[in-house]
Amino acid sequence: MLGVLGGMGPLATVDFLAKLVAVTPGKRDEDHLPVIIRSIPQIPDRTAAILNGGRSPLAALIENASALHQGGAELGVIPCNTAHHWFEDLTAAVDLPFMHIADAVIDRIKRQGLDRGTIGLLATPGTIHSGFYQSKLADSGYDCLVPDECQQARLYEGIGCVKAGKLDAAADIFAERVDELKQRGADLVILGCTELPAVLDPSPFEIDSTLALCESCALWYRAGCRSMMGEQDQRCSIVNHNPPMMEQMCQVV
Repeated sequence: MLGVLGGMGPLATVDFLAKLVAVTPGKRDEDHLPVIIRSIPQIPDRTAAILNGGRSPLAALIENASALHQGGAELGVIPCNTAHHWFEDLTAAVDLPFMHIADAVIDRIKRQGLDRGTIGLLATPGTIHSGFYQSKLADSGYDCLVPDECQQARLYEGIGCVKAGKLDAAADIFAERVDELKQRGADLVILGCTELPAVLDPSPFEIDSTLALCESCALWYRAGCRSMMGEQDQRCSIVNHNPPMMEQMCQVV
């Protein structure tokens, strides 16, 4: 069973669940992943904690991750990029393993056939400051390009628009930021805040961090099903936009 630690924000959690269903091949309800959800919008603001010394969300993350584990979850995911600033502390405090969203994103980039290059990153100021994307991208052989201070402020304004329900205004702001990183030389742009793909329909030039996480979850579940049925020699599958490249990742071991 998959445990979803959500509510950061609520629309991003809904977007994750919709995409999880969309990427899962199934003709019946029973073919889909069993999921338990904790959607807690009251978890303290992540960016405020990182940049301004605000109240840490770690205790709330641990409390709700423990509840997911007690509810039967075998793997946890957090459809909020900035919350991964506390990933190591969280996973050290609970018995439930979690999938890191940046790892899922990098897997998605590789499946698109880009082994080296410059990756643009659109994310909250907290995620940018945390540096986990930059570190993981560098470890995988990629350069990382982030918005300048002015453009980052505009992006954060757009994220605020999503939280306030001003989705059209947010989509325009996000599209402009993508174009700017492209003009500066980005080969691909990570939509590294789950509010972005909730309102912006990604093009092949953009990596939807929510969708990447959903794809990795579907592969995890499918691999477990194959293993239980003694079919390790068969290939798993998910619904995706790049079937030939996806198949490279889908060999169940």
